[in-house]
Order: sequence, then structure tokens, then C-alpha cells
Amino acid sequence: MLIKALCDYYDVLAKNEKVLQEGYSNVKVHYLVSLTLEGDIDEIINWQESEQVENGKGKIKERLIPRTIVMPERTEKPGIDANIVEHRPLYIFGLNFDKESFSTEDRTGKAKKSHEAFRDKNLAFLEGLDSAVVNAYRAFISSWNPEAETENPYLLKLGKAYSTAGYAFCLSGRPDVLLHRDQKLMGKWEEERRKEEPDGSQALVAQCAISGEKAPIARIHNKIKGVYGGLATGSVLIGFKNSSGCSYGNKSEPEVDQKESPFPLPSP
Repeated sequence: MLIKALCDYYDVLAKNEKVLQEGYSNVKVHYLVSLTLEGDIDEIINWQESEQVENGKGKIKERLIPRTIVMPERTEKPGIDANIVEHRPLYIFGLNFDKESFSTEDRTGKAKKSHEAFRDKNLAFLEGLDSAVVNAYRAFISSWNPEAETENPYLLKLGKAYSTAGYAFCLSGRPDVLLHRDQKLMGKWEEERRKEEPDGSQALVAQCAISGEKAPIARIHNKIKGVYGGLATGSVLIGFKNSSGCSYGNKSEPEVDQKESPFPLPSP
């Protein structure tokens, strides 16, 4: 009952465009990386918005907050895994910031591996696309060398804000021409996303708990973020132990040792 009610409510919100479409994520962005047509950084623009808040003494104070924008779905996998149209600094620039300087070195080589993953994944995705902002982004990825950019003046100006900020890309002198809104890029994202959708031929078919109909079921679901008391990385709506999947004809029930079980099984 509760799950069906939540599902129905989500459908209502989606109809009114108040929730994200599947395949996309809300991303907090602090800065715009302005790129020339040749792929060089000519400016990093503070893209935050001002907000007035009242402090404990009743005075109004102004603070800057990041903008929330829609980008292709962000990865939730552990370890190193790049996004299409990346927003994380370690992936984009391949640099760690420590106190007052930038470096490519770290104990596990994460900066180097993250940047390489970003470069390879995005260059492969951009193949065949042609627009001014996409070409600038491609040129940036192809020419950016983290080892040669440890003294980059634009990054040094950000200082400690560098590591925790989110980034988006635009064309030089045209902050309205944004990479994540490019029609050709987003069109390809939609095509690639549809290719990954299961056709049902090999997916597990089971009865839906909401509609009651039999259909291919998802193996995993996205985590829900913003739940009070939940994890910052997101919380699962419904979680099961592995052994709970042993019913519904998937495989035989595991044997239970009644001596060890706190809830002895009834005698047959």
C-alpha cells in the first residue's frame, strides 16, 4: 500500500515536471569553466547565487550558494568511475589541493586514475558530435596535462574552494552557451541511455508489487537522497538480506538449524 501510494505520487510529480526524468541527476555547481574554441581555460566564473539569511542576532546576512542544475545521471558506484559531462574537480583537472599548492601525487594515485577515466570516457562519448561548446570541451580534455597545470593561475585563485566545488563548462564570453545544455550532446545521451535499457529477453520476469502485472524487473534501484537522518550518499527505500531472495521460486529455501535459530521452526 505504501509503495503503491509513493509510486502514484511520483507519477503525479513527474506529470507536473516537479521531479527529475529517469537518467538525470541534480548537481550542485559553484563555478563555470570558460573555454576558448581551442580548449584553453580563459576564466573560471563564480556561478553561485546570493541568498539572504538571518543570523542569531536578528541581522540579515548574505551568503553564496551553488546553483542546482540537471546533468546526465551521476554514477553511484564505489571506486573510480567517471561521469559524462563531469563536475568533480579531481576527475576534470587531475589535481589535489593541499594548503597552498596543487599536485598530481597522492598515496593511491587516485588523481591520475580519476583524470584518465574522465578523459577516456568523455572522449569516447563525444565521438561524432560537432558543436562549438562540444568541440571546445573535446579540445580541453585532449590537451589538459595535470602535471603541467600545478601552477594554473585560475585554479590557484580558487584555493581551498577548489576541492569541494562543482564545475560546469561554457564558451568563452558566452556563459549562456553551456555544455550540459547542448542539444547534440544531450540527444546522444538519450540515445545511449535507451540502448542500455533491458529489452526484457534476458531480464528476470516477476510480478510487480504495485501493478500486479508480470514484467522484467530491475536488479537494483537508485538510492533516495535528502531523507532526514539518512546517509549523505543516499538511502535505500527497501533493503533485504541476501537470503531473503531465496523464495519466489528463485532457488530452494536454505536449511535452518533450529538449535542456532532464536525462532525455532514449528514441527511438521
